[in-house]
Amino acid sequence: MFSMTNILARAFFALNDIRTPMKISVLCLVLNLGFAIWLVHPYREAGLGVANTLSACFNVSLLTYALRRKLARLDMAGLRQTLLVLALDAIMAGLVAALVSALWELYFGHRTLPLKLGAVFVPERLPGWFTGSRALAESPRRPGTDGTARAEDLAVAAEVIRQC
Repeated sequence: MFSMTNILARAFFALNDIRTPMKISVLCLVLNLGFAIWLVHPYREAGLGVANTLSACFNVSLLTYALRRKLARLDMAGLRQTLLVLALDAIMAGLVAALVSALWELYFGHRTLPLKLGAVFVPERLPGWFTGSRALAESPRRPGTDGTARAEDLAVAAEVIRQC
């Protein structure tokens, strides 16, 4: 989500529109503050992370909506399958991280500094390695992914250039 915000904002900058992403960014900053106030009491530090993620999701959604309205054609249908795989992998990574964290606490605890570091980094890294390698192995190979531009991509680029 966080990287997608930058990519979408740059699309607006390429269209010489700096106001739209700025307005959306300010709105999402206010949303982030509201989510943080709402979630920090019951969830403490985790509430801040959830607030950041929720505001980033709103930011991407609003930027995508505004860009679709600005451009006559913004074809993102090819991303649906990829996003589904990534969402399922993110859910699986979260479940694996929770399981690994619980098992670490059960078998090792966090009495010493190395055990504390392991309690943080092992549950954080292990699911990422597993789901990331699985996603790469199972990702569909589409035409045009060998570095060559597809005709649809060139048409969208030409439309963006014409509107500038």
